[in-house]
Amino acid sequence: MTIGAGCRLGEVISALGAINYAIPTGTCPSVGITGLALGGGIGLLARAYGLTADSIISMTVLMADGTIIEVTQDTYPDLFWALRGAGANAFGIVLDFTFTMYYIPTVSYLQLSWTWDPSQIAQIVNAWQNWFPAQSTNITSELIFYYNNGQLTLKINALKIGATPFTE
Repeated sequence: MTIGAGCRLGEVISALGAINYAIPTGTCPSVGITGLALGGGIGLLARAYGLTADSIISMTVLMADGTIIEVTQDTYPDLFWALRGAGANAFGIVLDFTFTMYYIPTVSYLQLSWTWDPSQIAQIVNAWQNWFPAQSTNITSELIFYYNNGQLTLKINALKIGATPFTE
């Protein structure tokens, strides 16, 4: 799938999701695909499919001399490597990306949340740290310390790829 450099992540996720496909991305809908991909790109599909940059097959790049080149692992391997994760348009202007897409018809999403309580936080963090590494790569989880309007909250988000129930 080829995606234009100006696309926002929310549009990309929605369009791919409508046909049961995905690429590994973050979750902020207003982020541009270019900044995400050229910066590496981590999200809830990372354990199964890697970073956003890992799914890049090719990039169309406008060079400083005005030429437009197709950058792949075979055509310009050094530039391909440099752009994926450290690009930031320092090597040219990326016009579009072609990504490997992954068929994902079903996922389960889990979110747990606790209001900050110092007597419980260490126990929750330790339990999550012991649980998560033992899970298969079709499960990704994140532990978030979240502050909003004077309230500190601990959140655990998890995504499981596939149709089996989230019982782990």
